[in-house]
Amino acid sequence: MFASVGDVIVRGGMPYRDGWEMRGPLAFYVFAVAESLFGRHMWSVRILDLLLLGAGMFGLHSIVRRLITTSAGYWAAFVYVFWVGYLTWFHTAEPDAWMAIFIILAAVPLFDKQVPVSRLIFSGVMVGCAALIKPFSCAFLAVPFAAIVWRFGKKSLVRCGMVAGAALVPPLAAAAWFGYRGALGDLIDVHLLYPAKVYSGAPGIGTEVRGLARFFFTAPVLLVLPLVLAGIFSLWRRRPAACIVTLTWAAVALAGAAAQGKFYSYHWLPLFAPMVILGAMGFESVTHSAGSIKEGAGRSLHLGGRIAAALAIVGIVQIALVPASSVVRWLKLTTSRISLDQYYAAHTASWFVAGDVVNAAKYICERTNPGDGLAVFGNEALLNFLSGRANPTRFLAGGSLTLGGPNSIRNAYRQEYIRGLQRTPPAYIVLGMAFNGTKERALQGFPQLEQFLRERYSLEKSFGYLDLYHENALKDR
Repeated sequence: MFASVGDVIVRGGMPYRDGWEMRGPLAFYVFAVAESLFGRHMWSVRILDLLLLGAGMFGLHSIVRRLITTSAGYWAAFVYVFWVGYLTWFHTAEPDAWMAIFIILAAVPLFDKQVPVSRLIFSGVMVGCAALIKPFSCAFLAVPFAAIVWRFGKKSLVRCGMVAGAALVPPLAAAAWFGYRGALGDLIDVHLLYPAKVYSGAPGIGTEVRGLARFFFTAPVLLVLPLVLAGIFSLWRRRPAACIVTLTWAAVALAGAAAQGKFYSYHWLPLFAPMVILGAMGFESVTHSAGSIKEGAGRSLHLGGRIAAALAIVGIVQIALVPASSVVRWLKLTTSRISLDQYYAAHTASWFVAGDVVNAAKYICERTNPGDGLAVFGNEALLNFLSGRANPTRFLAGGSLTLGGPNSIRNAYRQEYIRGLQRTPPAYIVLGMAFNGTKERALQGFPQLEQFLRERYSLEKSFGYLDLYHENALKDR
Protein backbone atom coordinates (compact mmCIF):
# COMPACT_ATOMS: atom_id res chain seq x y z
CA MET A 1 0.00 0.00 0.00
CA PHE A 2 2.98 2.31 0.55
CA ALA A 3 3.95 1.89 -3.11
CA SER A 4 0.42 2.75 -4.21
CA VAL A 5 0.40 5.92 -2.10
CA GLY A 6 3.78 6.72 -3.64
CA ASP A 7 2.15 6.26 -7.04
CA VAL A 8 -0.55 8.73 -6.00
CA ILE A 9 2.22 11.25 -5.33
CA VAL A 10 3.85 10.59 -8.71
CA ARG A 11 0.45 11.24 -10.33
CA GLY A 12 0.28 14.63 -8.59
CA GLY A 13 -1.82 13.70 -5.56
CA MET A 14 -1.17 13.96 -1.85
CA PRO A 15 -1.01 11.30 0.84
CA TYR A 16 -4.07 11.05 3.11
CA ARG A 17 -6.20 13.31 0.94
CA ASP A 18 -5.82 11.27 -2.27
CA GLY A 19 -4.35 8.04 -0.88
CA TRP A 20 -5.43 6.84 2.56
CA GLU A 21 -2.75 5.27 4.80
CA MET A 22 -1.81 5.90 8.42
CA ARG A 23 1.99 5.83 8.19
CA GLY A 24 4.04 9.03 8.24
CA PRO A 25 4.43 11.08 5.05
CA LEU A 26 8.16 10.53 4.53
CA ALA A 27 7.58 6.82 3.89
CA PHE A 28 5.35 7.56 0.90
CA TYR A 29 7.75 10.06 -0.60
CA VAL A 30 10.55 7.46 -0.44
CA PHE A 31 8.34 5.11 -2.46
CA ALA A 32 7.52 7.92 -4.89
CA VAL A 33 11.24 8.62 -5.40
CA ALA A 34 11.86 4.90 -5.97
CA GLU A 35 9.15 4.73 -8.64
CA SER A 36 10.44 7.89 -10.34
CA LEU A 37 14.04 6.64 -10.39
CA PHE A 38 13.64 2.92 -11.03
CA GLY A 39 10.19 2.39 -12.54
CA ARG A 40 6.99 0.55 -11.72
CA HIS A 41 7.95 -2.92 -10.53
CA MET A 42 8.66 -4.92 -7.38
CA TRP A 43 12.35 -4.07 -7.36
CA SER A 44 12.12 -0.27 -7.53
CA VAL A 45 11.78 0.36 -3.79
CA ARG A 46 14.15 -2.49 -2.95
CA ILE A 47 16.94 -0.85 -4.92
CA LEU A 48 16.45 2.35 -2.94
CA ASP A 49 16.12 0.31 0.25
CA LEU A 50 19.56 -1.20 -0.38
CA LEU A 51 21.02 2.31 -0.68
CA LEU A 52 19.42 3.36 2.60
CA LEU A 53 20.58 0.12 4.23
CA GLY A 54 24.09 1.00 3.08
CA ALA A 55 23.80 4.29 4.98
CA GLY A 56 22.75 2.36 8.08
CA MET A 57 25.72 0.00 7.69
CA PHE A 58 28.07 2.96 7.40
CA GLY A 59 26.64 4.53 10.54
CA LEU A 60 26.83 1.35 12.57
CA HIS A 61 30.37 0.67 11.36
CA SER A 62 31.36 4.18 12.43
CA ILE A 63 30.00 3.64 15.94
CA VAL A 64 31.58 0.21 16.52
CA ARG A 65 34.89 1.38 15.00
CA ARG A 66 35.04 4.13 17.61
CA LEU A 67 34.39 1.64 20.41
CA ILE A 68 36.43 -1.37 19.30
CA THR A 69 38.27 -1.69 15.97
CA THR A 70 37.67 -1.06 12.29
CA SER A 71 37.29 -4.78 11.54
CA ALA A 72 34.75 -5.12 14.36
CA GLY A 73 32.82 -2.26 12.76
CA TYR A 74 32.63 -4.14 9.47
CA TRP A 75 31.44 -7.32 11.18
CA ALA A 76 28.80 -5.40 13.14
CA ALA A 77 27.51 -3.78 9.94
CA PHE A 78 27.16 -7.14 8.21
CA VAL A 79 25.45 -8.74 11.21
CA TYR A 80 22.96 -5.88 11.17
CA VAL A 81 22.23 -6.48 7.48
CA PHE A 82 21.83 -10.22 8.09
CA TRP A 83 19.38 -9.51 10.90
CA VAL A 84 17.29 -7.17 8.73
CA GLY A 85 17.33 -9.78 5.96
CA TYR A 86 16.26 -12.41 8.48
CA LEU A 87 12.83 -10.76 8.54
CA THR A 88 12.41 -12.19 5.00
CA TRP A 89 11.43 -10.53 1.74
CA PHE A 90 7.97 -9.70 3.05
CA HIS A 91 9.24 -7.46 5.87
CA THR A 92 12.21 -5.83 4.16
CA ALA A 93 11.89 -2.45 2.41
CA GLU A 94 9.79 -1.48 5.44
CA PRO A 95 9.48 2.18 6.50
CA ASP A 96 10.30 1.02 10.04
CA ALA A 97 13.73 -0.02 8.74
CA TRP A 98 14.32 3.48 7.39
CA MET A 99 13.20 4.96 10.69
CA ALA A 100 15.78 2.74 12.43
CA ILE A 101 18.46 3.93 9.99
CA PHE A 102 17.69 7.57 10.77
CA ILE A 103 18.18 6.78 14.45
CA ILE A 104 21.52 5.07 13.71
CA LEU A 105 22.68 8.17 11.85
CA ALA A 106 21.43 10.35 14.73
CA ALA A 107 23.48 8.27 17.18
CA VAL A 108 26.78 8.34 15.27
CA PRO A 109 28.02 11.74 16.58
CA LEU A 110 27.10 10.81 20.15
CA PHE A 111 29.88 8.24 20.36
CA ASP A 112 32.59 10.85 19.79
CA LYS A 113 34.39 11.92 22.93
CA GLN A 114 33.90 15.56 21.92
CA VAL A 115 30.66 16.40 20.09
CA PRO A 116 30.45 19.81 18.39
CA VAL A 117 27.11 21.61 18.37
CA SER A 118 26.73 21.17 14.61
CA ARG A 119 26.74 17.38 14.97
CA LEU A 120 24.24 17.54 17.81
CA ILE A 121 21.96 19.51 15.51
CA PHE A 122 22.43 16.82 12.86
CA SER A 123 21.27 14.24 15.42
CA GLY A 124 18.16 16.26 16.08
CA VAL A 125 17.33 16.54 12.37
CA MET A 126 17.70 12.77 11.93
CA VAL A 127 15.31 12.13 14.82
CA GLY A 128 12.88 14.56 13.19
CA CYS A 129 13.08 12.61 9.92
CA ALA A 130 12.36 9.38 11.82
CA ALA A 131 9.31 11.06 13.35
CA LEU A 132 7.99 11.67 9.82
CA ILE A 133 7.66 7.91 9.52
CA LYS A 134 6.25 7.19 12.98
CA PRO A 135 5.53 10.08 15.36
CA PHE A 136 6.58 8.20 18.49
CA SER A 137 10.14 8.27 17.10
CA CYS A 138 10.45 11.70 18.67
CA ALA A 139 11.02 9.74 21.89
CA PHE A 140 14.48 8.92 20.51
CA LEU A 141 15.41 12.49 21.42
CA ALA A 142 16.15 10.86 24.76
CA VAL A 143 19.30 9.41 23.17
CA PRO A 144 21.08 12.73 22.39
CA PHE A 145 19.61 14.19 25.59
CA ALA A 146 21.25 11.38 27.60
CA ALA A 147 24.59 12.02 25.91
CA ILE A 148 24.38 15.77 26.56
CA VAL A 149 23.29 15.48 30.19
CA TRP A 150 26.01 12.93 30.96
CA ARG A 151 28.71 15.18 29.50
CA PHE A 152 27.53 18.64 30.48
CA GLY A 153 25.38 18.18 33.58
CA LYS A 154 23.68 21.43 34.61
CA LYS A 155 24.91 23.17 31.46
CA SER A 156 22.87 20.84 29.23
CA LEU A 157 19.68 22.84 28.84
CA VAL A 158 20.72 25.01 25.90
CA ARG A 159 22.18 22.10 23.94
CA CYS A 160 19.11 19.94 24.57
CA GLY A 161 16.94 22.82 23.38
CA MET A 162 18.97 23.13 20.18
CA VAL A 163 18.61 19.40 19.48
CA ALA A 164 14.87 19.52 20.13
CA GLY A 165 14.56 22.55 17.86
CA ALA A 166 16.47 20.77 15.11
CA ALA A 167 14.15 17.77 15.45
CA LEU A 168 11.17 20.05 14.82
CA VAL A 169 12.51 21.21 11.46
CA PRO A 170 11.46 18.16 9.34
CA PRO A 171 7.91 17.92 10.81
CA LEU A 172 7.38 21.68 10.45
CA ALA A 173 8.62 21.56 6.85
CA ALA A 174 6.20 18.69 6.16
CA ALA A 175 3.34 20.60 7.78
CA ALA A 176 4.13 23.64 5.63
CA TRP A 177 4.19 21.50 2.47
CA PHE A 178 0.87 19.82 3.26
CA GLY A 179 -0.66 23.15 4.19
CA TYR A 180 0.50 24.63 0.88
CA ARG A 181 -1.07 21.69 -0.97
CA GLY A 182 -4.32 21.94 1.00
CA ALA A 183 -3.92 18.55 2.68
CA LEU A 184 -2.81 19.44 6.22
CA GLY A 185 -6.22 18.63 7.68
CA ASP A 186 -6.17 15.21 6.05
CA LEU A 187 -2.69 14.53 7.45
CA ILE A 188 -3.90 15.37 10.95
CA ASP A 189 -7.10 13.31 10.63
CA VAL A 190 -5.55 10.18 9.10
CA HIS A 191 -1.98 10.14 10.39
CA LEU A 192 -2.47 11.47 13.92
CA LEU A 193 -6.11 11.20 15.01
CA TYR A 194 -7.25 7.97 13.33
CA PRO A 195 -4.58 5.74 14.93
CA ALA A 196 -5.38 7.19 18.35
CA LYS A 197 -9.16 6.83 17.98
CA VAL A 198 -9.49 3.57 16.02
CA TYR A 199 -6.31 1.63 15.28
CA SER A 200 -4.44 1.79 18.56
CA GLY A 201 -5.59 0.34 21.84
CA ALA A 202 -4.28 -1.02 25.09
CA PRO A 203 -3.27 -4.61 24.29
CA GLY A 204 -3.33 -5.84 27.88
CA ILE A 205 -0.53 -7.07 30.09
CA GLY A 206 -0.84 -10.65 28.81
CA THR A 207 -0.33 -9.59 25.21
CA GLU A 208 2.64 -7.43 26.19
CA VAL A 209 4.31 -10.25 28.12
CA ARG A 210 3.78 -12.77 25.33
CA GLY A 211 5.07 -10.34 22.70
CA LEU A 212 8.22 -9.56 24.64
CA ALA A 213 8.80 -13.23 25.49
CA ARG A 214 8.48 -14.28 21.83
CA PHE A 215 11.24 -11.86 20.89
CA PHE A 216 13.71 -12.36 23.72
CA PHE A 217 13.26 -16.02 24.56
CA THR A 218 13.33 -17.59 21.12
CA ALA A 219 16.27 -18.07 18.78
CA PRO A 220 18.22 -16.24 17.49
CA VAL A 221 17.82 -13.44 20.07
CA LEU A 222 18.02 -15.84 23.00
CA LEU A 223 21.37 -17.13 21.69
CA VAL A 224 22.96 -13.67 21.60
CA LEU A 225 21.51 -12.33 24.87
CA PRO A 226 24.41 -13.53 27.08
CA LEU A 227 26.88 -11.74 24.83
CA VAL A 228 24.73 -8.59 24.88
CA LEU A 229 24.75 -8.63 28.69
CA ALA A 230 28.53 -9.07 28.68
CA GLY A 231 28.74 -6.14 26.29
CA ILE A 232 26.85 -3.90 28.71
CA PHE A 233 29.38 -4.53 31.48
CA SER A 234 32.34 -4.18 29.10
CA LEU A 235 31.10 -0.90 27.61
CA TRP A 236 30.32 0.51 31.05
CA ARG A 237 33.87 -0.14 32.21
CA ARG A 238 35.48 1.41 29.14
CA ARG A 239 33.13 4.15 27.99
CA PRO A 240 30.37 4.96 30.51
CA ALA A 241 29.01 7.77 28.35
CA ALA A 242 28.72 5.45 25.32
CA CYS A 243 27.06 2.83 27.50
CA ILE A 244 24.44 5.33 28.70
CA VAL A 245 23.71 6.35 25.09
CA THR A 246 23.39 2.74 23.91
CA LEU A 247 21.18 1.65 26.79
CA THR A 248 18.93 4.69 26.35
CA TRP A 249 18.68 3.87 22.65
CA ALA A 250 17.74 0.26 23.41
CA ALA A 251 15.25 1.27 26.11
CA VAL A 252 13.38 3.70 23.81
CA ALA A 253 13.30 1.11 21.01
CA LEU A 254 11.96 -1.53 23.40
CA ALA A 255 9.35 0.88 24.75
CA GLY A 256 8.29 1.72 21.20
CA ALA A 257 7.71 -1.93 20.29
CA ALA A 258 5.77 -2.49 23.51
CA ALA A 259 3.70 0.71 23.09
CA GLN A 260 2.53 -0.31 19.63
CA GLY A 261 1.25 -3.55 21.12
CA LYS A 262 1.18 -5.47 17.82
CA PHE A 263 4.67 -6.99 18.04
CA TYR A 264 5.05 -7.37 14.28
CA SER A 265 8.51 -8.52 13.23
CA TYR A 266 9.47 -5.12 11.84
CA HIS A 267 8.50 -3.31 15.04
CA TRP A 268 11.73 -4.60 16.56
CA LEU A 269 13.98 -3.08 13.88
CA PRO A 270 15.00 0.00 15.94
CA LEU A 271 16.31 -2.36 18.65
CA PHE A 272 18.63 -4.25 16.29
CA ALA A 273 21.43 -1.66 16.14
CA PRO A 274 21.96 -1.13 19.90
CA MET A 275 21.85 -4.91 20.42
CA VAL A 276 24.48 -5.38 17.69
CA ILE A 277 26.69 -2.73 19.33
CA LEU A 278 26.42 -4.39 22.74
CA GLY A 279 26.90 -7.84 21.20
CA ALA A 280 30.06 -6.67 19.45
CA MET A 281 31.39 -5.29 22.72
CA GLY A 282 30.57 -8.54 24.49
CA PHE A 283 32.24 -10.65 21.80
CA GLU A 284 35.38 -8.54 21.93
CA SER A 285 35.43 -8.75 25.71
CA VAL A 286 35.13 -12.53 26.04
CA THR A 287 37.46 -13.37 23.15
CA HIS A 288 40.28 -11.07 24.30
CA SER A 289 40.36 -12.15 27.92
CA ALA A 290 42.03 -15.53 27.33
CA GLY A 291 45.51 -14.53 28.40
CA SER A 292 44.50 -12.66 31.54
CA ILE A 293 42.56 -15.42 33.31
CA LYS A 294 44.55 -18.35 34.62
CA GLU A 295 42.77 -20.37 37.29
CA GLY A 296 39.89 -20.87 39.71
CA ALA A 297 36.67 -18.87 39.38
CA GLY A 298 38.27 -16.69 36.73
CA ARG A 299 38.82 -19.70 34.49
CA SER A 300 35.17 -20.74 34.93
CA LEU A 301 34.09 -17.22 34.02
CA HIS A 302 36.27 -17.33 30.95
CA LEU A 303 34.73 -20.65 29.93
CA GLY A 304 31.26 -19.13 30.31
CA GLY A 305 32.31 -16.29 28.05
CA ARG A 306 33.53 -18.70 25.41
CA ILE A 307 30.22 -20.57 25.54
CA ALA A 308 28.32 -17.27 25.17
CA ALA A 309 30.44 -16.38 22.14
CA ALA A 310 29.81 -19.81 20.59
CA LEU A 311 26.05 -19.50 21.13
CA ALA A 312 26.09 -16.04 19.55
CA ILE A 313 27.92 -17.39 16.50
CA VAL A 314 25.24 -20.07 16.13
CA GLY A 315 22.58 -17.33 16.32
CA ILE A 316 24.35 -15.20 13.73
CA VAL A 317 24.65 -18.16 11.36
CA GLN A 318 20.94 -18.83 11.82
CA ILE A 319 20.22 -15.20 11.00
CA ALA A 320 22.51 -15.18 7.94
CA LEU A 321 21.00 -18.33 6.38
CA VAL A 322 17.70 -16.62 5.62
CA PRO A 323 19.05 -13.73 3.49
CA ALA A 324 21.61 -16.14 1.98
CA SER A 325 18.78 -18.35 0.73
CA SER A 326 17.14 -15.26 -0.81
CA VAL A 327 20.38 -14.40 -2.60
CA VAL A 328 20.64 -17.98 -3.91
CA ARG A 329 17.07 -17.77 -5.22
CA TRP A 330 17.86 -14.45 -6.92
CA LEU A 331 20.99 -15.93 -8.53
CA LYS A 332 18.89 -18.79 -9.86
CA LEU A 333 16.58 -16.20 -11.42
CA THR A 334 19.39 -14.20 -12.99
CA THR A 335 20.96 -17.38 -14.42
CA SER A 336 17.57 -18.54 -15.82
CA ARG A 337 17.45 -21.63 -13.60
CA ILE A 338 14.00 -20.55 -12.43
CA SER A 339 11.38 -18.36 -14.09
CA LEU A 340 10.11 -15.03 -12.82
CA ASP A 341 6.81 -16.71 -11.93
CA GLN A 342 8.64 -19.32 -9.86
CA TYR A 343 10.70 -16.61 -8.18
CA TYR A 344 7.71 -14.60 -7.02
CA ALA A 345 5.67 -17.69 -6.15
CA ALA A 346 8.35 -18.57 -3.59
CA HIS A 347 7.80 -15.31 -1.69
CA THR A 348 4.92 -15.95 0.67
CA ALA A 349 3.71 -14.81 4.07
CA SER A 350 0.66 -16.60 5.40
CA TRP A 351 -2.09 -15.86 2.87
CA PHE A 352 0.05 -13.49 0.79
CA VAL A 353 1.75 -14.87 -2.32
CA ALA A 354 3.77 -12.31 -4.28
CA GLY A 355 3.36 -14.32 -7.47
CA ASP A 356 -0.45 -14.09 -7.28
CA VAL A 357 -0.30 -10.29 -6.94
CA VAL A 358 2.16 -9.95 -9.84
CA ASN A 359 0.08 -12.19 -12.11
CA ALA A 360 -3.18 -10.48 -11.18
CA ALA A 361 -1.66 -7.05 -11.92
CA LYS A 362 -0.41 -8.28 -15.29
CA TYR A 363 -3.81 -9.78 -16.12
CA ILE A 364 -5.62 -6.52 -15.29
CA CYS A 365 -3.07 -4.42 -17.16
CA GLU A 366 -3.51 -6.50 -20.33
CA ARG A 367 -7.30 -6.12 -20.27
CA THR A 368 -7.68 -2.45 -19.40
CA ASN A 369 -6.59 0.95 -20.60
CA PRO A 370 -4.38 3.27 -18.53
CA GLY A 371 -7.40 5.45 -17.75
CA ASP A 372 -9.48 2.59 -16.38
CA GLY A 373 -9.81 2.32 -12.63
CA LEU A 374 -9.01 -0.49 -10.21
CA ALA A 375 -10.41 -0.75 -6.68
CA VAL A 376 -8.94 -3.19 -4.17
CA PHE A 377 -10.96 -4.21 -1.13
CA GLY A 378 -8.28 -5.92 0.93
CA ASN A 379 -4.62 -5.55 1.82
CA GLU A 380 -3.25 -6.00 -1.72
CA ALA A 381 -3.13 -2.31 -2.67
CA LEU A 382 0.15 -3.14 -4.42
CA LEU A 383 -2.06 -4.08 -7.39
CA ASN A 384 -2.70 -0.40 -8.18
CA PHE A 385 1.02 0.32 -8.28
CA LEU A 386 2.00 -2.72 -10.36
CA SER A 387 -0.85 -2.41 -12.86
CA GLY A 388 -0.62 1.36 -13.23
CA ARG A 389 -4.38 1.60 -12.78
CA ALA A 390 -5.51 4.24 -10.29
CA ASN A 391 -8.08 3.69 -7.58
CA PRO A 392 -11.17 5.92 -8.12
CA THR A 393 -11.25 6.56 -4.36
CA ARG A 394 -8.58 7.44 -1.84
CA PHE A 395 -9.12 4.14 0.01
CA LEU A 396 -6.38 2.02 -1.53
CA ALA A 397 -6.85 -0.86 0.90
CA GLY A 398 -9.74 -2.17 2.98
CA GLY A 399 -8.44 -1.56 6.51
CA SER A 400 -10.09 1.81 7.07
CA LEU A 401 -13.38 0.40 5.73
CA THR A 402 -13.48 -2.55 8.13
CA LEU A 403 -11.84 -1.35 11.36
CA GLY A 404 -13.89 0.44 13.97
CA GLY A 405 -17.46 0.09 15.17
CA PRO A 406 -20.70 1.48 13.73
CA ASN A 407 -20.26 4.76 15.60
CA SER A 408 -16.69 5.35 14.41
CA ILE A 409 -15.39 7.18 11.35
CA ARG A 410 -15.82 3.92 9.44
CA ASN A 411 -19.39 4.75 8.38
CA ALA A 412 -18.37 8.09 6.89
CA TYR A 413 -15.47 6.39 5.11
CA ARG A 414 -17.80 3.76 3.67
CA GLN A 415 -20.21 6.36 2.35
CA GLU A 416 -17.34 8.26 0.75
CA TYR A 417 -16.02 5.01 -0.75
CA ILE A 418 -19.37 3.99 -2.29
CA ARG A 419 -19.92 7.49 -3.71
CA GLY A 420 -16.51 7.31 -5.34
CA LEU A 421 -17.23 3.91 -6.91
CA GLN A 422 -20.63 5.08 -8.17
CA ARG A 423 -19.20 8.28 -9.59
CA THR A 424 -16.31 6.54 -11.39
CA PRO A 425 -16.92 2.78 -11.58
CA PRO A 426 -13.58 0.96 -11.90
CA ALA A 427 -13.04 -1.64 -14.58
CA TYR A 428 -12.12 -4.17 -11.90
CA ILE A 429 -12.81 -4.57 -8.21
CA VAL A 430 -10.49 -7.02 -6.47
CA LEU A 431 -11.39 -8.76 -3.24
CA GLY A 432 -8.37 -9.78 -1.19
CA MET A 433 -7.53 -10.56 2.39
CA ALA A 434 -9.27 -8.24 4.82
CA PHE A 435 -7.31 -6.60 7.60
CA ASN A 436 -9.15 -8.34 10.41
CA GLY A 437 -10.80 -11.48 9.01
CA THR A 438 -11.76 -13.29 5.83
CA LYS A 439 -12.77 -11.43 2.70
CA GLU A 440 -16.20 -13.06 2.80
CA ARG A 441 -16.83 -11.86 6.33
CA ALA A 442 -15.52 -8.37 5.52
CA LEU A 443 -17.79 -8.13 2.44
CA GLN A 444 -20.84 -9.35 4.37
CA GLY A 445 -20.12 -6.70 6.99
CA PHE A 446 -20.17 -4.01 4.27
CA PRO A 447 -23.65 -4.49 2.70
CA GLN A 448 -23.43 -1.39 0.49
CA LEU A 449 -20.34 -2.73 -1.26
CA GLU A 450 -21.79 -6.24 -1.43
CA GLN A 451 -24.88 -4.88 -3.18
CA PHE A 452 -22.83 -2.69 -5.54
CA LEU A 453 -20.69 -5.67 -6.48
CA ARG A 454 -23.66 -8.00 -6.98
CA GLU A 455 -25.57 -5.55 -9.19
CA ARG A 456 -22.75 -4.28 -11.40
CA TYR A 457 -19.86 -6.78 -11.40
CA SER A 458 -19.19 -10.44 -12.11
CA LEU A 459 -16.40 -12.68 -10.88
CA GLU A 460 -14.06 -13.16 -13.84
CA LYS A 461 -10.94 -14.83 -12.48
CA SER A 462 -9.09 -15.72 -9.28
CA PHE A 463 -5.38 -15.71 -8.51
CA GLY A 464 -4.89 -17.58 -5.26
CA TYR A 465 -6.78 -15.60 -2.64
CA LEU A 466 -7.50 -12.70 -5.04
CA ASP A 467 -10.93 -12.56 -6.71
CA LEU A 468 -11.15 -10.27 -9.76
CA TYR A 469 -14.59 -8.83 -10.49
CA HIS A 470 -15.10 -7.14 -13.87
CA GLU A 471 -17.69 -4.45 -14.53
CA ASN A 472 -20.65 -5.94 -16.42
CA ALA A 473 -21.11 -2.88 -18.67
CA LEU A 474 -17.52 -3.15 -19.92
CA LYS A 475 -17.79 -6.91 -20.44
CA ASP A 476 -20.96 -6.47 -22.54
CA ARG A 477 -19.25 -3.78 -24.56
